[in-house]
Amino acid sequence: MPNWLERLIQPLSLPVIVLALTFLGAPYFTSLPASVSDIFATGPYWAALIALILAIAFNRSRVALYTLALVGGFFIFRYFGTEAPLWQFVVYGLTPVNLAIISCYSERGLFTLHGYLRLVILGSQAGILAWFATHDVRLIDAWLQFNLNDLVASGLQLADKTHIVTLPAGGGPVTTIATWSAGLSAMLAPITQLEFVLLGLAGLIIIITSWQFYTPVAFALLGAAAGYYLLILSRPETLIVDAYMLASLALICIGLLRDSHNMAYRDELTTLPQRRAFNEQLLAVGQRYSLAMLDIDHFKKFNDTHGHDVGDQVLQMVASQINKVRGGGRAFRYGGEEFAVIFNGKDKADAAYSLEQVRKSIAAYAMVIREHERVEEADDELAKGGRQRGSYHKANKKVHVTISVGVAERDLRGQTPEEVLKLADEALYKAKKNGRNQIVIS
Repeated sequence: MPNWLERLIQPLSLPVIVLALTFLGAPYFTSLPASVSDIFATGPYWAALIALILAIAFNRSRVALYTLALVGGFFIFRYFGTEAPLWQFVVYGLTPVNLAIISCYSERGLFTLHGYLRLVILGSQAGILAWFATHDVRLIDAWLQFNLNDLVASGLQLADKTHIVTLPAGGGPVTTIATWSAGLSAMLAPITQLEFVLLGLAGLIIIITSWQFYTPVAFALLGAAAGYYLLILSRPETLIVDAYMLASLALICIGLLRDSHNMAYRDELTTLPQRRAFNEQLLAVGQRYSLAMLDIDHFKKFNDTHGHDVGDQVLQMVASQINKVRGGGRAFRYGGEEFAVIFNGKDKADAAYSLEQVRKSIAAYAMVIREHERVEEADDELAKGGRQRGSYHKANKKVHVTISVGVAERDLRGQTPEEVLKLADEALYKAKKNGRNQIVIS
């Protein structure tokens, strides 16, 4: 599978599967026993409580605020409906906008000044809505309805708000699609132009920010937003609404746990699994495997010459090339400029062949470095260039790095992973001693 396609599919797989199963199972919810129906009725609130507890435990303001905004929109839609223009605006306009804004937040922690301010902003919205709910809202209703309904109705109104849709008997995907179509018709019929624009812009922003952050939490929030959009296309009084909210909050909880797992097991700079993941993987290897230790040649000297920023770029480049290793190898950042690769079920000859391709690709990779070089040309040349002696200009410089590799195989009964790793380290030392930029097999 191409790299870009894997990068596209992998983070979306879980949200798509969860929401698709909820969508396909929707027709059967009405036939569930009362005891199960009660679980669906209270499930979203328990799921929201779990999500909030996890957000507090991990100090994640985005997850906490997103959960509160999501549950607020769900509660109003489920129990107040969208008959009143105010509640309609909250469901179709304000909630999606809140979700979009929160998805743009960079994580600043929940128990910080930024976290408190964001919580106050969200809480003030709830206070304003509570005030409107207890006072005469005819003026605001009139303002919310002033959105050129007659113009947009011709393009958006698929059915009259009171239109009765006869659903096919027997359940199944046909009933699901019919139910979804009925919800779409009911939503688009009364929707205002402002709400339609807010729905579209909010959805687009959430999609863009999920790819910008590219973390499990970001895609979990995207899946939760998709669940909310499916939710408001349903009828408020049905269990389907509860099911979509339950699925959305479950995605948030899973995304938060996966993100925390990545922080503990994945290196932030190179995105490779780090040493803790490597040690755990060693416990799961079979009876036959090979280990490789890789080290960037003269990295300290390179780092001192070109700076730590360029050094970080080198680490990222080398990591990306090692991560492309074939032959079933799994790459890890072992520490500093050292990397490790595990070949489960492979002998050392096969592992060395796959790693040789990586070594060649890194040696051939030309990195372009922009540096400030001092101008020391003759006076007439300086005049032509409009520069003075001793000034600085940017220059592009191509540099190459190489790696040394040591490979070892478990070939003795009772040999531990630590012993095989020691052999790979010794082979790496020989590769360094023999002139670097080569592979040595133990």
